[in-house]
Amino acid sequence: MSINLSEWLSLWGALFSTVLAFLKIKEEYNNWFRIGTSYVFCDDDKYGNDISIQNLSNTPVLLDYMVVYSIPKGFFSFFSSKDEIWSPEDEILNDRIEPQAAKIYHFVNFEHFDWKNKKIYVRLNFAGKKVIVKRINK
Repeated sequence: MSINLSEWLSLWGALFSTVLAFLKIKEEYNNWFRIGTSYVFCDDDKYGNDISIQNLSNTPVLLDYMVVYSIPKGFFSFFSSKDEIWSPEDEILNDRIEPQAAKIYHFVNFEHFDWKNKKIYVRLNFAGKKVIVKRINK
């Protein structure tokens, strides 16, 4: 049972192309569009609430528009209407978020909102991407 040169080269080529395909898939996975959110809520409107939008991908993203809204907590909250808390109104944000970085939005004084007994959501519109809706407080 000997392997001739053409069989050896075809086996080597198959293994090499499989390794290269694995490396390409890993590279694409690392460049995948990922966004994270976090929050710091405070009862005092002097200190305000903070919502952070993190870019977890390896390319910068452009945040065009953002809406923060709430839905009351409870069993029938699915049927409740959305109560808009904050939006930039008729403006476009155009906030660039660098790779592996975050943009923090402060809601103080008249922008401060009550978060108790509510589910807080944020709707993010990114340039060239679909709309992402994330729940802020768990």
